[in-house]
Amino acid sequence: MKRLWLLLVMVTPLQLIHAQEVNDAAPTVEQCRADQELWLSKLDAESILLIDFRELNDWSREMRQCMRVDQKFEDRYYNTVAEANFAKARRFANFLDRHNLYEQFLAEDAQGKGR
Repeated sequence: MKRLWLLLVMVTPLQLIHAQEVNDAAPTVEQCRADQELWLSKLDAESILLIDFRELNDWSREMRQCMRVDQKFEDRYYNTVAEANFAKARRFANFLDRHNLYEQFLAEDAQGKGR
């Protein structure tokens, strides 16, 4: 579990970088609410395995835009972003484990590298 939280901290800055690269027009309130409901249901289901990492980034970006567009439902959008981030963190953790990179990451982090 500590690994997932550590990776979640790593995912958030990556999302901010990605968000700066994409400058789409803000979605409408109706689009925000429809997407949030659909995406949260997918994040809570096994179908999350079918969603690629870039699409999860796009979902998070749109939900952050929706927080500004539809402040009445801000907590729902925030929850969807958190669920998407958690799904991405699990994928990072799985990648590190598959490639035996977790211990290397810990060693380098202890040395202050990458901060």
